[in-house]
Amino acid sequence: LFRSLAFLVFGLLSLLASRDEPSPSIGEEGRPSKAPVEVRCSPAFERNVEPITMELRRLLPQQGMVLEVASGPGQHCAAFARALPHLTWQPSETNEELFPSIEHYTAGLPNVRSAVRIDAREAAWPLAASEGLAAVVCINMTHISPWSATEGLIEGAARNLKSGGLLLIYGPFTIGGGFTSASNERFHLSLKKQNRDWGYRDVSAIAELCAVRHLQLVEPPIDMPANN
Repeated sequence: LFRSLAFLVFGLLSLLASRDEPSPSIGEEGRPSKAPVEVRCSPAFERNVEPITMELRRLLPQQGMVLEVASGPGQHCAAFARALPHLTWQPSETNEELFPSIEHYTAGLPNVRSAVRIDAREAAWPLAASEGLAAVVCINMTHISPWSATEGLIEGAARNLKSGGLLLIYGPFTIGGGFTSASNERFHLSLKKQNRDWGYRDVSAIAELCAVRHLQLVEPPIDMPANN
């Protein structure tokens, strides 16, 4: 089963941006203890980390804070922090049971903050970035979550990005309502069987929602290696 994937890159327009007041800050205290933890693994990590990192090197600024929404076990955030040490990385997850795993992978990295709980659908994101985020990165979430999570991701990014900040969404998508291959359609249908609220999102639907929040597609969807 081969799936084509893409990176969607949206920028918050400088002249149109109106960001809400930042959410209350959180400190570094209260980091998880060093008790034995269950370390999780992302099945696609080894396959996609290099191509994703290559694009992040090209797209991200030279300074600022980057929020990863839906960090999963934390492997991607740790890899990005090592490859891009000039940026501060903020992992997040809705499932707090994954926090110890995130802590394990990011241990010893001075440019990674403690994980915070963020459900993309909720209005308040507990971030310590009063000047706004340089970027929001989300990997392989939109097709395995309800559409409301994608809506919340875009709304939250628009609220918290600083002017000119980037929203980068990685995953499989449809284009113009169509699938790029038969295997993509089969995978989409298999997701629907697991959960009727899951499935591929269309690039145009995401772009339209972003436009309402003054997030503009800054370059065409970036084709990424398949099956990642």
